[in-house]
Amino acid sequence: MPAKLTDSGTAATGSDVVGRHALHGSSSGRRDPILPSESFRDEHAASTRLKSILTRIGGYLSSSTVHSLNACLNYLEVGRWIREKGYRPNHVFSKKQQFWNLIGQEIGGRKVLYLEFGVWQGNTTRAVAKQLSHPEAMLHGFDSFKGLPERWNFDTGEGCFSTGGQLPHIEDPRVHFHEGWFEDTLPAFRLPPHDVLLINCDADLYSSTMFVLNQLRAAIIPGTYLFFDEFSDRNHELRAFAEFLTRTKTKFDLLAATRAFDKVLFRCVEGATPASGR
Repeated sequence: MPAKLTDSGTAATGSDVVGRHALHGSSSGRRDPILPSESFRDEHAASTRLKSILTRIGGYLSSSTVHSLNACLNYLEVGRWIREKGYRPNHVFSKKQQFWNLIGQEIGGRKVLYLEFGVWQGNTTRAVAKQLSHPEAMLHGFDSFKGLPERWNFDTGEGCFSTGGQLPHIEDPRVHFHEGWFEDTLPAFRLPPHDVLLINCDADLYSSTMFVLNQLRAAIIPGTYLFFDEFSDRNHELRAFAEFLTRTKTKFDLLAATRAFDKVLFRCVEGATPASGR
């Protein structure tokens, strides 16, 4: 193929031709789609400058300040997610006890199976037990009692919430504790017959919460109650629940929440689709 001649009559190289296209566009008057547009280059340059500025500012911030900024992003994300999903709580509470009062009003007289993941000192277990009046209600608490297995955030590291292996003392024969990591205790647990299932996910971590939800997938049916104690953390409980909804197609109503959506109570209205087996 003969070389293309320039205006001066000399042979043009490939780079000459590309250069002319970049400056003047193609012979048909249209911009070469391979080359970035001027607006794209401007946006990329602005983005690069912003990243550089933020990085330099970060060099002067303390870890606690970055943690606080991250918390702000958590609340922005949970607000965005709640709106995107169309959730509107039936009740807005300011105290955790109000959630358990609602549970007592709705299902307190039924044969409830209560599963709590993250017991610590057992204060929540005691509060729930008082709301469940049925003599055959069952309360099972799962905890290593050695603290978190990994770091949660800047303030809360591995081993936090440890009781030194000491289990709470609760004088209620309906209460039973399962000591150990969830992956060691939950798979061997067989759910006893019950009228209503109430799950309290207070595990804080994404990994622990995701494990619990996956293990209990088949048991989460219409009428199941699901409580999250630290929902407004986009990297942990919120992330685990959002992924669970996407994967299983389970549907819930939002019964109650605090104004910041850090504590939320859902009720299942449509169970999970069958697992693919893969």
